[in-house]
Amino acid sequence: MVVQNLFSRFNNETVAGFLFGQTEDIITPRFKIHGDLVIKLPTSGQYQIDAYGEYGQGNKHTIWVAECKYREAEPMNAGEVQKSLQAAQAAKEARSASNVVIWLISTGGIYTRCASAYRKKWIPSLSR
Repeated sequence: MVVQNLFSRFNNETVAGFLFGQTEDIITPRFKIHGDLVIKLPTSGQYQIDAYGEYGQGNKHTIWVAECKYREAEPMNAGEVQKSLQAAQAAKEARSASNVVIWLISTGGIYTRCASAYRKKWIPSLSR
């Protein structure tokens, strides 16, 4: 719920990158649609997306998805990361998006090996 509230307040502002685990500052989009989302495609299982936002810029339709784990004593594991990536891909397909930005948020952290693999493949450059 906290992340959904943040998504609703984004308004094309520049935000310190470290708040998003980035080295560069990012520009938060103003979402046309935001909230949570349940995705079910004929070719996939059902996915619950904790926080979702979408916006358009020119011909580019971008969605942000966030998986949130609020467990201080237990880091996000590889299975949870993989399921989050699958949910993001299903959302991208269902919403006909050209780009997807994925955020993994965990009060207990993310296992290092999972975080490294995720960063290499999925964290985009959101700086100017």
